[in-house]
Amino acid sequence: MKNKKIIVVVATIAVIAILAGCINLIVRKSKISKYTKADEYVVSGEKIPSVKSAVGEKKIKKYSHSTMNNDVLKLTFIDSNKEETVKKYMDYLKDNGNYIEMIMDDKNKRQLASPADELITVETEITDEGFILTIEVGAGSIKINSQE
Repeated sequence: MKNKKIIVVVATIAVIAILAGCINLIVRKSKISKYTKADEYVVSGEKIPSVKSAVGEKKIKKYSHSTMNNDVLKLTFIDSNKEETVKKYMDYLKDNGNYIEMIMDDKNKRQLASPADELITVETEITDEGFILTIEVGAGSIKINSQE
């Protein structure tokens, strides 16, 4: 009798774990689809043009969104033309918004910043499979060194 109760408890726990995993997978796929088809990304109330709006729809492999100190959206794209896509997207932001290019030491990264109500930074990093887009919104400021 005791063994039967243990089996029922273990089976119940296993079913709950499987259901939780399935629900998590469905929610993640839904979010990835939402970001793939979005015309703009909304991060901390700020609207940033999407990759789709600048260069067309690209496949997103994974995403993360955190709100610890600043609001951060991180999207990992799969793209065989990654360098061209990143260049077009970042140029689109500079040409169609109030973005300033920041100096980066890493040649695989580009970063733009915009002083809206809060500081918006948009960073891209070229990877083997494509690129990572990181949008961060939070307190901060931009210091511009003018060269004369």
